[in-house]
Amino acid sequence: MPIVTIKNVHISYNSQVIFDQLDLKIYPAEKIGLVGNNGSGKTTLLKLILRQLSADMGHIQQRKALRIGYLPQE
Repeated sequence: MPIVTIKNVHISYNSQVIFDQLDLKIYPAEKIGLVGNNGSGKTTLLKLILRQLSADMGHIQQRKALRIGYLPQE
């Protein structure tokens, strides 16, 4: 059973689409690395999972009582 499920998520800023129909499942003990160019959506994905941002469409589910640690870049 996944700890985070992202289903059919769409998010854009102004006219630039960041994610369209994004599907992702994260399972316990998985190690995930986010690699990409500046502006490719790495921080946006983290903020969606942390619920600091809301998707334009789709939904994000988290396992009950999930704790996520995040240290933003200053």
